[in-house]
Amino acid sequence: MAVRIPQSLSTGLNRETGWDVLDYELREQKARTLGNLGGEVEGALAALRAFDVAAHGMDGEERRRAMLDDAADLAGPS
Repeated sequence: MAVRIPQSLSTGLNRETGWDVLDYELREQKARTLGNLGGEVEGALAALRAFDVAAHGMDGEERRRAMLDDAADLAGPS
């Protein structure tokens, strides 16, 4: 009598191809890039919050607008 491996377990026995390796590396790079960009956005928003807490004169509104634009550019299209 022959015993067959359940289909749910047999997927791990497939040979890894060059495309699989490339796909894995691309996904890894995307995840790293998203993490880095997320950190940059968090930093820009933290700087904006710190700016809002501090008291600023008339030029403060212009600087705040520029900081907000930078944070929005880092966040990308919505």
